[in-house]
Amino acid sequence: MFSDGSARSAIKAVMKSMFVLTAVVAAALLTSPAQAQGWKPDLGQRLDGSQARDAVQAGKMRRLDELLPAIRDQLGGDLVKSEGVGERNGRPVYLLRWRTGDGRLVFIEVDGETGRVLG
Repeated sequence: MFSDGSARSAIKAVMKSMFVLTAVVAAALLTSPAQAQGWKPDLGQRLDGSQARDAVQAGKMRRLDELLPAIRDQLGGDLVKSEGVGERNGRPVYLLRWRTGDGRLVFIEVDGETGRVLG
């Protein structure tokens, strides 16, 4: 059907296309901050445990366990670990290590008042 030269050329073209597609997909996955495993944003002023409790008692933020259902609705999966609490633009933010519904381990920022995933 193909001569040896044209078969080799066709295989090379397919392999090159597959390589380019793989590189594009990998680049897209690696540029998403929430998917980058080592990604930890600067949360500005970090809050220690007593400061976070004071903020909850003052109504400035909600307890993490109250926010988890909203986060699960947005991402699926579940909490692995809370990496801390801080402030971004004057708002409380939780930094969480999260396992998504499809099994990826990601770092996410969550608004401490609304439970909205910020990134």
